[in-house]
Amino acid sequence: LVGLRLSGVPLPERRFEVYEAVVTQLLEDHPAARAAAARVAVEDGGLPADDVRMVLAHLAFRWQERSEFTPVPDSTVRADLVAALKDPGHLAMDAQSAARIARTLTEVAEGQLGVLVRYGHQDLGFLHRVFLEELAAEHAADRLPSDDRRDLFARRACDPRWSQEIGRASCR
Repeated sequence: LVGLRLSGVPLPERRFEVYEAVVTQLLEDHPAARAAAARVAVEDGGLPADDVRMVLAHLAFRWQERSEFTPVPDSTVRADLVAALKDPGHLAMDAQSAARIARTLTEVAEGQLGVLVRYGHQDLGFLHRVFLEELAAEHAADRLPSDDRRDLFARRACDPRWSQEIGRASCR
């Protein structure tokens, strides 16, 4: 929120707009500003920024589905990223390309974007739960077919851990 305020952007009035603005600030605006300040191009693992966001949203959704709110091993992060990159409904990469880009994307998400943070030597987690929840909600709202979304709402409606995602996805 401080970053939004300092950038001169009027603060959103609705909670879900705040979450979306914070995620956008971290994933898009902040890396571009850092790159401009350093006079280097933003290294995004060879993917456009919107694809990086969709892949991270897929990652967050998978973690949310498995109730992984604590740091997970690097190998799990890379396996989830490979699955997202291979998703036939989005990028549909072959296994070798997906594995190569997943490794780079893990480094970018941790180093340049800062959305993933290291806990100990081998575990990674989202910087804050709001990033996990917002990105998972984006995936549910934008990528899940309507039947799958209805099924998700029916299964998770009473689960407080899904209240943000269901509320956000239903508002989109």
